[in-house]
Amino acid sequence: MSASYSFQCSACGRCCNSAPALSVDELFHHSARFVGCLAVRREAAGGVRLATQGHDYPSLGACPARDAMGLCAIHDDRKPGMCGVVPLDPGLPQGMQAIVLARRHRESAFLDANCIVPGARAGFAPLVDGERIVDAAWLHAFDRYRAQLQIDDERWGQSLLDWMRPELARLPPSRAGGYLALSLVPVLAVLGRASADWRERGFAYASEQVALIEANIARALQRRHAPDRPFTEELRNFASQYRQYLHGAQRAAA
Repeated sequence: MSASYSFQCSACGRCCNSAPALSVDELFHHSARFVGCLAVRREAAGGVRLATQGHDYPSLGACPARDAMGLCAIHDDRKPGMCGVVPLDPGLPQGMQAIVLARRHRESAFLDANCIVPGARAGFAPLVDGERIVDAAWLHAFDRYRAQLQIDDERWGQSLLDWMRPELARLPPSRAGGYLALSLVPVLAVLGRASADWRERGFAYASEQVALIEANIARALQRRHAPDRPFTEELRNFASQYRQYLHGAQRAAA
């Protein structure tokens, strides 16, 4: 494995093939574009990691933010921080990014993207050398996203993990390299206990998610793509949970 990698984005869109990870703030901002989910991943050591991210039909093979030309429609409207660190993985420390790029170099070759190369090459910017991110812009984006992950963990992540630990222990394992998707209702509940502002933002988010989910399901039914059916049922379950959350809030206010 090479100790250094260089990168050159050609805006081919091949890495924009699914909804990205988004912080809670980003999901709230883009509530009418991305269906959000609580992603549950089991780590190799046996622990559980929680994260928020976008969630869309895998069969579409595209990020919901891509426009008709295949470009990012939200590039200038709070483009998710995760997109600014590609091809790095901010879920892992800086010292492991050479390992990340070694794997993604193999993936990019499979996709014929040719955007990550070992060592140096003309037209490519040095990105990682050993245990260091050497590109200042990528390092800044990486550190900023890592800081956001820490904020989310302090804001809701650790409390939710403690609260849900018995339930999480009974959940079926996620597929290798994948995640088990839950609605964002547990996150909204934790945030709502923190302040009235978060509670109101959570209610608004839940309402907008129901509308977006219904629209996404309607388009899926028009496509008549049989493999989409399990995902459609998952989205229906999300919408049902949001409605119950909103109904419970209305009863409490009455």
